[in-house]
Amino acid sequence: GTSWPNLESAPGGACILTNRPLPAGSEIRVQLRLTPDAPIDKARAVVRWVREVDAAAGHGDMSGAMGIEFIEITGDALTRLKIFIEAKAAAELFA
Repeated sequence: GTSWPNLESAPGGACILTNRPLPAGSEIRVQLRLTPDAPIDKARAVVRWVREVDAAAGHGDMSGAMGIEFIEITGDALTRLKIFIEAKAAAELFA
């Protein structure tokens, strides 16, 4: 599974925390719905790096991660993603 609330953005990509990271070089299609009323944005990405799941952690642990680079995403979708992540970071900072 993948935990989208644990998504961090970088210019042109993102880090996704997951208990099932894909191998580096994998091309993936991503569907993003950042809030229940938001449109579904579609993108293509390539997995650039992987952090394997810590076997000592619990079964549902999200200790694995993968860094993806968007290779096809609309400007509007990227803008919505950046706004979502910035708002999440601000909420955590002032929590």
